[in-house]
Amino acid sequence: MEAAANRAAGADGAEGALPDGVSIAKVEAYFAEVLPLFGLFGLRLDVLEPGRAEIVLRPEARALRPGGGVAGPVMFAMADAGLYAAIFGLRGIVPMAVTSDLGMHFLRAARSAEIRCAVEITKAGRRMAYGDARLTDAEGRLVARGSGSYALPLPGEEAPPGAPAPS
Repeated sequence: MEAAANRAAGADGAEGALPDGVSIAKVEAYFAEVLPLFGLFGLRLDVLEPGRAEIVLRPEARALRPGGGVAGPVMFAMADAGLYAAIFGLRGIVPMAVTSDLGMHFLRAARSAEIRCAVEITKAGRRMAYGDARLTDAEGRLVARGSGSYALPLPGEEAPPGAPAPS
């Protein structure tokens, strides 16, 4: 999987490699440090390519709402983390990239042994990135979809003030 994740089509369709220092393991380690909900919900980064990411959930009781469906906030977190990871696949680990907008449409109850959130960056500019998320169940049925944008820092503003850049 790691070899496939290091070479892929980017958001503009061109072949490209992940930025130096970016891998599934490094992004997951970063998420464990700064996105506590990622680990709490049991999310896993399964695919990372330039401008594309897939987050997987094998739902545990804490991620379910009454009736057994995956809770909306968990699916929202999958889409948000997927957008963040897909940006990392384009730009490297950029702590100061922040969600500016994210909308979700929940289409059916997500009652499945696995939920997969596939995210693709549709446009990445100097200051903003836009992307779409598709959440499917184990049978491939669309359970939710979303779209969002991230505000991107200018060069030199990638890390919080006074903080070292991620290694």
